[in-house]
Amino acid sequence: MNRNPTTNNLIVEISDGTVGSAAPGVSTSGSDAESNTSNRGKVVSWLMGFNGTTWDRIKAGIVTVTATLTGFLNTLPWAIYHTTAATRTNNQGGPLEADNLGSLKIVEQSAPVYENNTTGKAVVEENYTNATVTADGQVKASGGFIRSITFSATAAVTAGLITIYDNTAESGTVIWSGIVQVAANPITIFLNVPTATGIYIGYDGTIANVRTQMSYR
Repeated sequence: MNRNPTTNNLIVEISDGTVGSAAPGVSTSGSDAESNTSNRGKVVSWLMGFNGTTWDRIKAGIVTVTATLTGFLNTLPWAIYHTTAATRTNNQGGPLEADNLGSLKIVEQSAPVYENNTTGKAVVEENYTNATVTADGQVKASGGFIRSITFSATAAVTAGLITIYDNTAESGTVIWSGIVQVAANPITIFLNVPTATGIYIGYDGTIANVRTQMSYR
């Protein structure tokens, strides 16, 4: 080790003829993933971590499953508490955010469609339309869902066939079909079936004085 008399800088010369394949005094180029025998001409420092008993060299670049864990930095991550989480802009990083109990603040990235986060319950809001028909007719011109049908009498009933189609006309896929003869009390049938094309109800020509209330969406 010498001192440059002009600049007053220290000059360190490395000439180790015991390690590596290069000639003494010749430096090999630096690169990643070097072996332990290719350090001629370099100053090598080891980043160490204390495991509570001994010091271990820190490992890097492990991309496969391994059972050799010596040298892994397994320090627990920290999270910072803010009453209001810090706002980041594009490409900005920052510490993890926690609540005042240390739990990570996690925000759903999509709006929940059935959660009630106030009561902690899953709630399905079913908003149905009620249509009342007394003769053939289209109830819905597109696919939907039929929850129930209720039959009641408007006067003395003549029994007949009522058919509900998954269609916009009186044809196609039959959702439900039955002969209806209503007495004093209404009759409710829960279907809970989806439709792909539409909803159409067809009355047999012999049926009379039957009111059909359909709950659908």
